[in-house]
Amino acid sequence: MGWTQTHRPKGQSHLAFFKEHFENENFKVIAAAGHLNTVYLVCAAKSSQWKNIAAIVLCRYVKEDYNFFYKDQGEDQGLPESRCFCPERILKQLAPVEETYSDSSSQRRAREWRDACWANINKRSAIPNLQAGDVVKGPKVLKFTNGFETDTLRVTKTKPLRFQVSDDSIMFFRVRRKDLDGISVLPTGCLA
Repeated sequence: MGWTQTHRPKGQSHLAFFKEHFENENFKVIAAAGHLNTVYLVCAAKSSQWKNIAAIVLCRYVKEDYNFFYKDQGEDQGLPESRCFCPERILKQLAPVEETYSDSSSQRRAREWRDACWANINKRSAIPNLQAGDVVKGPKVLKFTNGFETDTLRVTKTKPLRFQVSDDSIMFFRVRRKDLDGISVLPTGCLA
């Protein structure tokens, strides 16, 4: 299915917009949550005996009268890994795949998508809440563009997240979120 272009009033919530455009006597929109350019919906369809299923909507805004593009897909359509960031509050509202999909291939694809979403949620929750002053040790040595290599850093700022490599350093470093997987917070004062 292709993209749909329409006008979306400024400030209209995802839930209100998709209720207006998707709901009919055979389909209801229950909840919505956005992540980057994707909106995740909890929907109930008459064809699934009104069990809660997920819909993934790719979104794009443009500066025109018809300012909003969207493309909707079901959770059972084998989405790429990049679309597996559905929030926990949406996933918890979904009915088991065995109750909503009759064929085994749809069940398998929906289960794979949900499992990938849960894996991303678990990965994000494994990163500790960092505070300024925390010393962290990573599972691997990080290499910075200036040639410096270390696995131990001090948090100097949390928003945006910035690090120092030593207490007397005047340089601050950024670290990609994926490089923070598996970090541990050390007792204070462990940085050289």
